[in-house]
Amino acid sequence: MYRVYPLGAKKELVAETAKLAYDYWFTNRDIALPIVELEYDRRSDASSLPLTIVALCGEELAGMISLKQSELSKWLYLGPWISALYVKEGHRKRGVGGKLLSAACHRAHHMGFRKIYLFTDHRDRRNLEKFYSKRGWNFFESTEDDDGMETDIFFRNLF
Repeated sequence: MYRVYPLGAKKELVAETAKLAYDYWFTNRDIALPIVELEYDRRSDASSLPLTIVALCGEELAGMISLKQSELSKWLYLGPWISALYVKEGHRKRGVGGKLLSAACHRAHHMGFRKIYLFTDHRDRRNLEKFYSKRGWNFFESTEDDDGMETDIFFRNLF
């Protein structure tokens, strides 16, 4: 059974979440792992953005998701954003991503936001489009991310 927690409730997982993020999103960038670790430590404060939510299967980290005020430099007026949704390989196709997404949307709504955004990773845009659309997300616009890669922005109203 999977349970979700704010990262602050599981601070011992800060280094592991940072390493997952680093391995998946930062290895080709000029950002060192200790910088990513500092960022995830900052995201362990669930009282403000940015924040991270983790999914555990027992005591094992199964996945994570973050909420950030801004995400794409060309779209600073939009926010907040879902960021860094990642489910570890052995836990995929078991509802973990949907559970994390729901928890993040619930947290954003609880913080007073009425709309939330995300953009898709260029490596799997079509599958991600299906994943998010099935969960009530709406296409907003195609654009480039901050690395110059094609991406799609989606939004969801939070009621």
